[in-house]
Amino acid sequence: MSFHLKRIFGIATVVREGGLSRRRYGVPPGGPLDSESFELAQCLVGNSLEQSALEIFGGTAELVCTKSTVLSNVGSVQGLMVDGQPRVGNSAIQVYEGEVVQVSTLGTVYLAEPGGWGVGGRGRVARLADPPSSLRLGPIGYLPAEGFESVGRLELTINPKMSRMGIRMDGMGPLGLAEIVSEPCCVGTIQITPSGQLITIGPDGPTLGGYPRLGYVTEVDLDRLAHVSPLARVVLDIKIYEDIELELAERRQVRVSRCSQLRMGLETC
Repeated sequence: MSFHLKRIFGIATVVREGGLSRRRYGVPPGGPLDSESFELAQCLVGNSLEQSALEIFGGTAELVCTKSTVLSNVGSVQGLMVDGQPRVGNSAIQVYEGEVVQVSTLGTVYLAEPGGWGVGGRGRVARLADPPSSLRLGPIGYLPAEGFESVGRLELTINPKMSRMGIRMDGMGPLGLAEIVSEPCCVGTIQITPSGQLITIGPDGPTLGGYPRLGYVTEVDLDRLAHVSPLARVVLDIKIYEDIELELAERRQVRVSRCSQLRMGLETC
C-alpha cells in the first residue's frame, strides 16, 4: 500500500468503473459518484478506468504516504495540504514516503495513483488546465416521468442526510401520492416520499423502489450531484430527450479528447 488512511471525516470508498453487473440479484452497481472527475483523476496518472481510485465524499481525509508516488486529486477540492503546506487542487503531485496528505471537500474528490489505488509508482506531475465540467453551476436537468410533465422547474434544498445511496432534497411538501408496487430503479431515479422529500438514487442505492417517481436526472447532470453540499439550494429543470442526446454526445467527445491529451501530457500548466 502506498497510503495509510489515518483519519476520515465523511465517506471514503475505493471505486472503479466496469465490472460485472449484479443488479438482477439486487446488488447496487457501485462505481464513482462523478464519473468525469474519476476519469480525469485516472488519466492524470495514466490509469485505465478499470483500475481503482479513492473517493472522498463530503468530508476530510488524512493519509500517510508509505511509499513515494504520484497522487492525482480531481473534484471539488476545498483544501489540499502535504505536510502542512498547501498544494494546488485538480492536479497530480509528487508525494514522498512519510509525508502526510490532507484533503477536504464539501462535495466529492478522487485520489488516484499509478497502477491503481494501493499500488503506486512513478508518474509525472501535472495540473488540469480547467476543472471538470461537473463542477459548473446551473440547474440540474431531469426527464419527467409520465404524469409529472407539468411539475416543471423546482427550487429545492439539499438535505444533510445524503450518502452514496441517495441525495435527498427538500422543498416540495406532501403531495398525497400513494406508494406504488416496487419496481426496478436505476441510478438517477428521483423518488417522491410521502413527506414530499425527493430522493435521487445513487450508485449504492436500492435496485427496487416503491415510491412514485418524479423523473430521472439526466446522465449529463448526474455527475454534478456528487458536488452538492448540505443545505445548498439547487434547481431541477425539465429537459427534453433530444436536447439530452445532443449534450451527451458533445460531452463524450470532449471527455475522450481531454483524456487523450492528459495521457500524452499536453494539458498541463
